[in-house]
Amino acid sequence: MAVGVIQPMKQKFTSLTTLTNMNLNSIESKIVTAYALKDQKTLSDTYIELATEKNKLDRWFNKYIDMFDEKLSTCDKNDPIRKLYNNKFDHYTKLSRCLRIAESYMKKEAHV
Repeated sequence: MAVGVIQPMKQKFTSLTTLTNMNLNSIESKIVTAYALKDQKTLSDTYIELATEKNKLDRWFNKYIDMFDEKLSTCDKNDPIRKLYNNKFDHYTKLSRCLRIAESYMKKEAHV
């Protein structure tokens, strides 16, 4: 690699912490750009990565609710157990939105 040449980084969202720290708006932008450039591979790769993260969150919610179901129903909003649940749920909602956007653009691309 030549000195001074910046190589574009391929971002993979392979871990939940990476995706949590990422701005999901930039992922949406990546999806829209891939659609505009007719880059079906990027669309499908992003969809797969988002679906994997969603599945991890599904498993997390199942375990968390099994452990804290009674406490969640009785605790107040400021309880750390409730705060963590709400933060994860907000992230899950945003992640699901990105997943629906990617799916929508993939279907549009298939029909074009």
